[in-house]
Amino acid sequence: MRFASTLVCLAACGSSPAAPDAPAVPPDAPPADTPAADAPAGFGTLGGMCGVLAEMQLTETTPELFRDTFAKARRFIETSKGFHRLELRQGIEVPDSFILTVWWETLEDHTIAFKQSANFTQWRAEIGHLFAAPPVVHHYSQDV
Repeated sequence: MRFASTLVCLAACGSSPAAPDAPAVPPDAPPADTPAADAPAGFGTLGGMCGVLAEMQLTETTPELFRDTFAKARRFIETSKGFHRLELRQGIEVPDSFILTVWWETLEDHTIAFKQSANFTQWRAEIGHLFAAPPVVHHYSQDV
């Protein structure tokens, strides 16, 4: 069974089933990571970083192609305002799934500075076609 890409920040990942023949994510697909309407004002701006954990399920591509593409495209994240660090890990039981964790200075550095930038457009153009579905994003504060 294939699972939809899910972006979750520093919390347990959730996945929703995707159709087996789901098309690749086009580079211009809108992101699904708008903060909840009831998120506290200034969330992620005071007292620590905002972390993003992304569970990504690949299309019918090889994990090697994804790793190679990611190695080239990661610069678009790493050169963005507020970026601190990232980690990419490959699934053991499901080798065509990956977890990407990115730490940002603030929520706005991810949702505005990065997501509305040329860096995001270039990131999605280079790697978006390898995702089985658009990522879903949730944001969380630093450790509690």
